[in-house]
Formats: sequence, structure tokens, C-alpha cells
Amino acid sequence: MTSTSAEPAVPATPGGGASRSGQPGPFPVVVVRAAAVTLPSYLRRQRGRQRGANELAAALTDRSRAACVPGHALDQGFWINLDDPHDYLLYLPDRQVVDDLIRQARVLAAAPPPGAVRIGRDRRGRPVVVVLHGPCWSLVVCRAHPDLAAWAFLDANQYSFRFHGVRELSVDWDEMIADVYRTLTGGTG
Repeated sequence: MTSTSAEPAVPATPGGGASRSGQPGPFPVVVVRAAAVTLPSYLRRQRGRQRGANELAAALTDRSRAACVPGHALDQGFWINLDDPHDYLLYLPDRQVVDDLIRQARVLAAAPPPGAVRIGRDRRGRPVVVVLHGPCWSLVVCRAHPDLAAWAFLDANQYSFRFHGVRELSVDWDEMIADVYRTLTGGTG
């Protein structure tokens, strides 16, 4: 993340004090002004999901700053073909989970609550990774050529998913990813 102030921030713990290690979090943060809102408290399963998404986004951001393109080392997660019911039913209760994520992500990206969005930037200040935390999911979207790469983290399990396919739900997924990235980065990238 970029900013105009030179004051490094110390991440706060849920109790309100500084972190035990005193080390910065997964994203480089610079304090511009003190927060005016209190962030919501999260359940244990939400914190784990959000931590996984933030760690992946930090690794992708670091790779872009090192002038590396996202490669197989970070291509984690289960690939799920949305066109094959046998494929997605192994990990998801039904297709409705993906439908809900698509619908909620667009709404949340348009008006995100405090703490729901993180943006990783390259050395030139361009956005390269976007993290969007929803109520039951987290979404990581990375700028990749020619398309965007996306990972979904769900509360129901500890894995990340990469959705693909060619039919209607897959097209909706790809359009949502592009819309969310464009909305959160202001159309840049």
C-alpha cells in the first residue's frame, strides 16, 4: 500500500494494543491519519480465512515487487470446474455458494465496510493484488496477463479455490472478478 506519510504503523491486535512481535503485517503500511472507525471483531474461522487470503496477497505483492510474474509456486488452491457437478461437489455443498459469492462481491466492492479491502501495489504504485473480505468468504484477485487470477477462501473449509469453466456460471465468475478488480482499483491496472 502506498501513502504520503513516512510514519510506519504497528499493527494492532484484537485487544487494541500493538502486536507482540512489533513486526509489520503482511502488507507494508504507512499511517496517514489515525483510524476514525472501529473495525469489527471476527470469529476464529473468519480470522483464519482472512489470514490465508492476506498471506497469499502479500506473497503475490512481493513477487510483483521483485519483478516476477505469479508462477506455479503461488498457484495454490484447488481448481474447480464449475461446469462439472462431480468436481465442485467434492469441495462445495452446491453451486449456490459460488452464486452467492458472485452476487455479494459486487455489492461489497461498491461500498466496502472498514477493513474489508486491502490493495497490494508494485514498486511504481500500481495496484497488482486486491483482497476483498466478505461475511463468509475472502477473495484475492491478482493482475495477470492476459486475464486476472482469482482465489476464493471460504469459511466452510481452510482451502482456497480457483474456479474455471466455460458455461454461464463460469462466465459470471470471470465478469465478477473483472468488475471487483476494476471497482476497487479505480479502473487502473
